[in-house]
Amino acid sequence: MLEGIKSLFSSDEPDPVCSAIVVAAGKGERMHSEVKKQFLPLLGMPVLSHTLEAIENSSKVSEIILVVSEEDLLTAKDIVLSSGLEKVSKIISGGKSRGESVQKGLSEVSEASSVVLIHDGVRPCVSVSLIDECIKNAEKYGASALGVKPKNTIKKVDKNGFISETVDRETLIEIQTPQCFGKEIIKKAYEQFDPSATDDCVLVEKTGVKVHITQGSYANLKLTTREDLIMLSSLIDSGILSEEE
Repeated sequence: MLEGIKSLFSSDEPDPVCSAIVVAAGKGERMHSEVKKQFLPLLGMPVLSHTLEAIENSSKVSEIILVVSEEDLLTAKDIVLSSGLEKVSKIISGGKSRGESVQKGLSEVSEASSVVLIHDGVRPCVSVSLIDECIKNAEKYGASALGVKPKNTIKKVDKNGFISETVDRETLIEIQTPQCFGKEIIKKAYEQFDPSATDDCVLVEKTGVKVHITQGSYANLKLTTREDLIMLSSLIDSGILSEEE
């Protein structure tokens, strides 16, 4: 019943060019909250609703596959229906790890899709322009991921906790999501290598495919701690995200 949710909406949509997999099966233990972080309220809506709406608003995305924990299937369905999200084609249960959840999402991707976008369900402040740019670069290079240069000085430390090296920030990138890939590229990566990696780019790199970096945004925060929830609320309320479009 849940996997047939698309039948509740229009069946006249064009065949997908880009399938988006939104991974929201995590427990969010670092939030120290009884409510999982993807379902926490953020300016009157669940965090996940903000994330899904951003992807829904991209004209390059034609279907969204939402991956949640088994026990959250009904909650996720309620969110999709109450938000009027028409591009969510399937809501499926995830695996024991993020990688296993992505792998399950890949098995549901439309045959017509040429690009797969993978995004964290708890990154609600991603802009449509960033989504579109990442997809465009994946079409051009085969693989692309959002990333930003670190703001702070980065140090390497030894096993005793002393600084051993100052790393040149110009060579470093903080990787974000979405991460976008040619469909066959990402499927091959997950078929060949252990899906326990926390980052999709790692698996693609192992196949020999170079991953292009699309300039991300410092506003594209991942909700991890309670402090992040305050910052995300401020970002959305300030209107900064609208200026990025």
